[in-house]
Amino acid sequence: MGTPYYITLASFRRMFSSMKAIFSFCLDYDAGHHQKLNGNRRHLMSALADSIDDLVQRLCQKRALQRFELKEIQKVSREFNPEGGVSTLIDVLLGRDETVFTKFKQCLRDMDRGALIDLIEGRGSGSHKATRCTCTVTRNITEQSVDDTGDTITSSYTEQYTHQSEHEAGVYKRVGCGQMREPDYSEIWIPNNENLVTDFKYNLGEVTGRLLQGFVISDDDVTTIKRITDNVDAARKLVEILPLRGEGVLRKIIKALQPKYDIANILDQQLKELMDKVTV
Repeated sequence: MGTPYYITLASFRRMFSSMKAIFSFCLDYDAGHHQKLNGNRRHLMSALADSIDDLVQRLCQKRALQRFELKEIQKVSREFNPEGGVSTLIDVLLGRDETVFTKFKQCLRDMDRGALIDLIEGRGSGSHKATRCTCTVTRNITEQSVDDTGDTITSSYTEQYTHQSEHEAGVYKRVGCGQMREPDYSEIWIPNNENLVTDFKYNLGEVTGRLLQGFVISDDDVTTIKRITDNVDAARKLVEILPLRGEGVLRKIIKALQPKYDIANILDQQLKELMDKVTV
């Protein structure tokens, strides 16, 4: 028969004190980066979709992610959508301590995403007020035609498009940078170049307005387009610019132009077919 073990009052107090400290730590842990990540999940998904591959590579280099986690996030991003990849990354971070969360913020800072750090640190509750945003794009257009007598007729007019939508205060987005990912570029974008020009050339004001509002292109891009007075040339320039606005830009273009533009619906269908072919 073993020696009986008695818990003294002093031992009980020490054990209770230790349990209280652990419980307090867990509360602090959950109330810290858990709330900040979960409270801003959908904003992070939107803002980081174009740079998820870069972000997870950086986290892996800092030993904040394991290789199998990196591959899983990349698989979700590739086979479903980049936003899903960001959500998967957030799920991984929720299972880690503050040290990994700090490395996550360091990566954002290295990527010049300081505004996102301000967002998750200052608005962890996820409470955001919707505000109305107005975007106006104006183009001065000059066209030439030949009448029945052979005389050249020059006409000028101003095309203006105003688009209003609601955005949530505290959501920080920026235009992406980098080449559209493969095979989106070679199998979808390039074969549809002429269709894109055709759809864009008669609606440049509205198209650029929607793309600007959707953070697909920048004010500088709009200025570049507006300097070109020929509609076809301006449309070709836009088609040339768009695939340089982030690896996940195709989804953003589709989202900005649906459901009004047929070409966006065509691109969406082709992208779904491509993803189905990849997952087989």
